[in-house]
Amino acid sequence: MAQFFCRILRNVVQPLPMNDRIVIDPEICHGKPVISNTRTPVSVVLDHLAGGDSFDTLRREYDLTDEDIRAAIAFANAELSRLTFAPTPRRKGA
Repeated sequence: MAQFFCRILRNVVQPLPMNDRIVIDPEICHGKPVISNTRTPVSVVLDHLAGGDSFDTLRREYDLTDEDIRAAIAFANAELSRLTFAPTPRRKGA
């Protein structure tokens, strides 16, 4: 049954370019945003940067360009800016 729905989704859901370098395609990495033509998830790029890796390391390890890395950062920024945050009420005694 699950295979049936996967076949239907492949026919309905088309790859969605987020910008020139980021794509979301249900056929690639389970639909996670990736750098175009690399299959490298945006989350991997961000994890490496947050961990202190340099652009040089990402270029070498994942065969990315500076533009690819900046596109991943821009994508994350755009997604984060769409979110709404509400402060949680303080608990008594905290």
